[in-house]
Amino acid sequence: MSIYDYSVPSVGGGELKLADLKGKVILIVNTATGCGFTPHYEPLQAMYEADHEKGLDRKSGSAGMPR
Repeated sequence: MSIYDYSVPSVGGGELKLADLKGKVILIVNTATGCGFTPHYEPLQAMYEADHEKGLDRKSGSAGMPR
């Protein structure tokens, strides 16, 4: 079993299949909206804005265990 065998509920609805990300670099950030790690969102957003033109993309899954 590999990470590509999992899927998570998508924040926008539906399902995010990690197999669809095969061949891409995946950075998984596991925080809850109200937890003490939310300050990490700011540098993650800055990284996205700086590197989006170079192909950096983001996908959002909801909290919880993969199905």
